[in-house]
Amino acid sequence: MNLLSQFLRFLKKPEIAPPVVLSLGQSLLLLIKSIPIYFLLIFVCTILFIPLSILDLIPESPNRSLADAVDIIVIAPILEELFFRMPLRNFFRNIFVTLSLLFYALTKSLFGIPLTIALSLIIIGLPQIPNFINRQEQKVNNQMKRYFPFVFYLISLSFGFLHVTNFERLSIGQYLVSPIIVFYQILLGLYLGFLRVKFKRGIIYSILIHALFNSIPVLLKLL
Repeated sequence: MNLLSQFLRFLKKPEIAPPVVLSLGQSLLLLIKSIPIYFLLIFVCTILFIPLSILDLIPESPNRSLADAVDIIVIAPILEELFFRMPLRNFFRNIFVTLSLLFYALTKSLFGIPLTIALSLIIIGLPQIPNFINRQEQKVNNQMKRYFPFVFYLISLSFGFLHVTNFERLSIGQYLVSPIIVFYQILLGLYLGFLRVKFKRGIIYSILIHALFNSIPVLLKLL
């Protein structure tokens, strides 16, 4: 079964199953096979953008400098994948990674970066407390499995709609069609979530492929 078929089959019934282990060669092949999926997502979204173009509802993309490439290709994929995709497996432990990143983003200006980093590391370490784990981990993870399709789609939608903030001065009409504007990011969130859940060390694959997808338009712009 090819990668696209696996992805579409997963979307029909997202579930947490034993992860697939890939060799180094298979991992590299996964990266290569993901490139056509990127262009497929772009093609689908381009078709959806046609009526928006006719109605003059396509938002202006912000100007990006070459210096922004590091943020787009390296920093954003790492932070976004740790925040959104990390909890899709071993939810009880990994949700504390998401919480620590959220805490850091919300409080760094209040406490200062050094203290905020220290407090964020404490949050990450909370699930390592033995009694805390014994009382909560199995119960929480069982609930996660039960409601996983809902959580999976909610996280993917949240990831997509977060990218509305990439645009400035959106009109009311553009906000109304924002699901189409960020449809690529929603599809991307679904695909990266699939990678995270489907494969062992999936968070590494989701970060690498997120970075790869972000780098393609940057590289094409430089050509």
